[in-house]
Amino acid sequence: MQRAGQKVTFVLPWIHSSLLSSGNTILGQERFESKPYFKAVTRQDSEATAHVFGRQIRVIDTPGLLQSQEQIKTLCVNVLRSSTPCLFLVVVRIEVLQKPEERRIVPIGRPAVGKSLAGNNILGCRRFEHDCDFDVVSTETILGSAEVDGRHITVVDTPGLTEDALNPEELYTVVKKMATEANPGPHAFVIVVRIGKVSEADVQLFQKLPPLLSDHDALKYTMVPFTHGDELRRQSIEDKVQASSCLYELLSRCRWRYHMFDNTQTRDKQQVTKLLNQIDDMVLDNGGEHYSSDSFRTREERSWSQWFSVLLTLMKWVRERAVMKVICEGAAKIYPGMGRTELAVEAAGQSTIIRRTNCRSNMK
Repeated sequence: MQRAGQKVTFVLPWIHSSLLSSGNTILGQERFESKPYFKAVTRQDSEATAHVFGRQIRVIDTPGLLQSQEQIKTLCVNVLRSSTPCLFLVVVRIEVLQKPEERRIVPIGRPAVGKSLAGNNILGCRRFEHDCDFDVVSTETILGSAEVDGRHITVVDTPGLTEDALNPEELYTVVKKMATEANPGPHAFVIVVRIGKVSEADVQLFQKLPPLLSDHDALKYTMVPFTHGDELRRQSIEDKVQASSCLYELLSRCRWRYHMFDNTQTRDKQQVTKLLNQIDDMVLDNGGEHYSSDSFRTREERSWSQWFSVLLTLMKWVRERAVMKVICEGAAKIYPGMGRTELAVEAAGQSTIIRRTNCRSNMK
């Protein structure tokens, strides 16, 4: 390679981008967007040129190698046709070789909205039964896992929420169990909504679930995937949401994080990739951390602590009333003829003043 020549360097991120863009390191300048996060930031080819140690260097930054193989293959063929010397660099972050990033997803929804089918689509294989009445008869929680786009995905498939489960106490218990099953905590709660007519039970769920999640700081880990998007026909999802006040409120509380599944295109991997990218962005907004299931346990422990404190206060009050009654009964027998007698009574090392008139009222 000639010193005065032009060198073309290809940076090919492998699924996860490095913490600091290799292209920026080579050029010695911040020319490419770089974030401290595992997901590939680059979506399309981009390039930058600079003079480095007397050479003109052109760096072409590309999308993830395993996510855009055909695009990168075409680019490489075109570059090889050039007479300019080139060097291909395959950039791999060492953590990726050790352990893939985990994503734990908890679908929540009414029976027969397509939770299990959506879970199978995400995992890319059939892990859950999804016949029409499975959600109604099943009482089991099932976990399914698979490697998807370089991530280790776990979906916690749960029975659909029937009308009996929509009261506040039962809903709290069910959601707490979901969060615990995804130990140490889910990266995303997904409220699955089927396109179609919204029932009264759906309205109750949309109204009661967001406040419950908000109370436990879980709403910022929540998004809304719609199933059966093919049934929209010519109507847009935006128009559908605008026409339903409960859907509008639900999406508003979830910060308008939503996704559309076309059930006629179950083999379309782009649907899943887009959903996982949205979940990645949501996790990034939450500091790269998952939701902690301890948040639900904290509320339960706090409730028990408050109840126990009330119980102790009640027991103390009952004990004092019982002692006072015994003392008053004894005083009434000793001084039956006195109308307003004050007695100094030593009880538990303390001096207590008792009026006979009070004793009689206490014994009634």
